[in-house]
Amino acid sequence: MCTGEGRAGVSEKRRGGEVLHWLLEGKSMRRIGLHMGLSDRHIGRIKDTVVRKMSQMSDRSDV
Repeated sequence: MCTGEGRAGVSEKRRGGEVLHWLLEGKSMRRIGLHMGLSDRHIGRIKDTVVRKMSQMSDRSDV
């Protein structure tokens, strides 16, 4: 069985994936927020987290 933290991590990954999907489809952060029931500012924070993690992964692969 998963711990609470494990489930939260999965939820965050799903959210980040969904935000990334809709951004790649050309949707605005406001539109994504309306779709997901979150504020556009929250969507912006999720996007920033996804971009930061992708950048870190890219930095590691350069080594």
